[in-house]
Amino acid sequence: MENKCHIPDLVQALPYVEECTLQPGVNDTTHESVPRQSKFLKNFIKRWKQEYLISLKEHYRYTGRNTRSINVGAVVQIHDDVSRVNWTLVVIDKLVYGKDELTRSTIIRIKNGVTSRPISKLYTLELNSLEVETRAAQCEAKKRIKTWTNAC
Repeated sequence: MENKCHIPDLVQALPYVEECTLQPGVNDTTHESVPRQSKFLKNFIKRWKQEYLISLKEHYRYTGRNTRSINVGAVVQIHDDVSRVNWTLVVIDKLVYGKDELTRSTIIRIKNGVTSRPISKLYTLELNSLEVETRAAQCEAKKRIKTWTNAC
């Protein structure tokens, strides 16, 4: 039987941080355990963002199940260490390809000029793809109606 819940080998191979284990000591008090648990939680969230989310994104890129792609002219958000609401919106000016002919980074237009970012730090807005699909469907419907009315 095949395991459907596959964790990438890269994530499994990484060592865990020894200093963030939650093993209560004999003299451990609540006052001492709260900062340790907070540190453990922050470390977990950091590792989850850096390891799991990136590997999940890579997995979907290589399995071909990711229907959205980054295109020139698309409006995207740049990942930052603040709340997602505060991420910067930018426009893609140019795609930069690697030796394997896959998009590796982009030249983006920000309010102060132009800079480069890897695609792993860019997140497309779902709104863009929905608007394009809706407009394409509307144009197709108008063309069909025009051909039907001209045929009569």
